[in-house]
Amino acid sequence: MLASKLILVKKEALDQAEVLFDCADSNAKEILMGVRYNSEQRVLLVTGMKSFFVFGFNSTGLSCSRAIFCNQFGRSIRLLGWDPKEEIILIAQRIMGNKENYHLIDYHASDPVFVEFLRGQSLIGTYYDSKNHRLFFIETRADQRKDVRIVNFKDFREIFGLDEQQTNHEIECDTEHYTSLPPIPDIYAYYLMKFVKDALFFQPLRAIDEKALTHLALRL
Repeated sequence: MLASKLILVKKEALDQAEVLFDCADSNAKEILMGVRYNSEQRVLLVTGMKSFFVFGFNSTGLSCSRAIFCNQFGRSIRLLGWDPKEEIILIAQRIMGNKENYHLIDYHASDPVFVEFLRGQSLIGTYYDSKNHRLFFIETRADQRKDVRIVNFKDFREIFGLDEQQTNHEIECDTEHYTSLPPIPDIYAYYLMKFVKDALFFQPLRAIDEKALTHLALRL
């Protein structure tokens, strides 16, 4: 990934690099920010400032590509998670204060379907477990204690009853209680989370750089 270009270099032909995508040649005036590849599905996700690009591969190279534009959210979005098997992208949109609204993008449909499923969530910590199709997020209770809760996205199309003819939805989704966090000093404002082998790991941080947070999920 080089600024606005995506380059494919094959191991057996290092001198034959191929430009897969160049924002300058498209209507998407973007700067590419991060990439994530799923080897099982052979799909690559590329994030821009306000757009996502999905590329599929086969044994000979690039087989398909798709652009998903999120201009309606401006630049105040960050990636929560990506599920190439379910063909969904989860994003958080910053709103007033230290709050976010959570959205799901269903790109399995011919036109992407946008679903707002949680509103006014505190920017504390999230993690998406694509193996089990679950979003973990931290919620602060009225007594300021913190709980980890889950939204399950397995078979979400049938559960939510989404209509592909309608490209924007607002739904009320059920959340499950996962665990309560022990009392932790208020100096820690954010939590990195990682789900590995049926265990959820936490790293409390005093602060986190806003630019780093935007694409933190790409590096977890």
